[in-house]
Amino acid sequence: MIVLENSFSMFAGIESFLKKATSSKISSFNFGFLTTAIMQSSGLVSVLASSNSKKRRYG
Repeated sequence: MIVLENSFSMFAGIESFLKKATSSKISSFNFGFLTTAIMQSSGLVSVLASSNSKKRRYG
């Protein structure tokens, strides 16, 4: 129960951050654009790293 309570209190902090980050249409767009760019680039880095390691192992 303590872990669950701590998790919910941490979620409340994230919720207040998201409310501030998306308070207007412009800031919502910028926040979405930035988070999407970060997620896409980290996915690309993972794909490139795994393909590069396969080349080293088998090539």
